[in-house]
Amino acid sequence: MPNIFNILKNVKNYSKKISIGEKIRDARKEANLTQAELADLIHISRNQLINYEQDLISPPVDKFIKIAEACHISPQELLPEENLIPTQK
Repeated sequence: MPNIFNILKNVKNYSKKISIGEKIRDARKEANLTQAELADLIHISRNQLINYEQDLISPPVDKFIKIAEACHISPQELLPEENLIPTQK
């Protein structure tokens, strides 16, 4: 019989929203870039990028856009779902 604690833990993890830092990390990995490589491409220190990925600080708009460009995605793809801008059809 499944443990209710494990079931609730899985439900909690499943419904967790992905943060901007997690999206930056995932995009960087998907682009096959190391932290050092991405940091060099956008002209920041590796420690600064680590702070972005760990959600300790938010990147300024210009760096946010450069991160997206370096990872070959649109900046909108780095935004949490609740912040997505609707597109016109």
